[in-house]
Amino acid sequence: MITAVCISKERQSLQLNIPFVSYTENYQSITHRDNRDMSRIRYLTDRYNAAVRSALEIYSETEDILLIDHYYLRFIDQIRTLVDDYRQLSKAVLGASIWYWARKRIRPWIAYYDTLSVPEFQGKRWWNARSLPRGIISVSGVGGCWIFPRVTWERTDGFVIPSPLQAGGSRGLDTSHHRVLLDCNSRFWRTHDTNPDIPDYSMRERIATTFGHARRKLFRTLRSPLACAM
Repeated sequence: MITAVCISKERQSLQLNIPFVSYTENYQSITHRDNRDMSRIRYLTDRYNAAVRSALEIYSETEDILLIDHYYLRFIDQIRTLVDDYRQLSKAVLGASIWYWARKRIRPWIAYYDTLSVPEFQGKRWWNARSLPRGIISVSGVGGCWIFPRVTWERTDGFVIPSPLQAGGSRGLDTSHHRVLLDCNSRFWRTHDTNPDIPDYSMRERIATTFGHARRKLFRTLRSPLACAM
């Protein structure tokens, strides 16, 4: 039995045929996304743990937990894919893949959104959706929208705070004896609307940043030891 859990300011809904707990208690407004802020991480960790405890009290027969941030609740088909794929696995933790378009230069690219959870994708770019990874792949961590066995949460009596700091991700659980996997067939998208830090420049700004980058790259090339030797 999979039970879905979400923390948020306002009560949410999930149009999927599984138990769902929308946890709104003890909400505090946080206006920044600084993952180095221990007070922010501790607050979020405490809320995730309280939400999971509440879900297990209501649905005591829960065997697996789908922890999902409220941004992703509207991606019903992708959540269903994640759940279906998870049910085919054993001894596994499975996360959805989360992407965004970086519209910062003339030619935009796709980048992985949650590299705190999946550092393997840090600094990588994909130029179109067809080139994105597919299938289920092994990674070092997942977060955002992911499913894990109840036992992994109970081993440590809830999420702990790992290093680097993170709240509500797989690195905060004891996942030993379980594979940590990323479902690239379950693909979510973040945008500038849900996170203003995602670049979405006007074409004029993109032209300016593209030429600025080209100038800096040329300047570095001209200053290289090989160029100076010539």
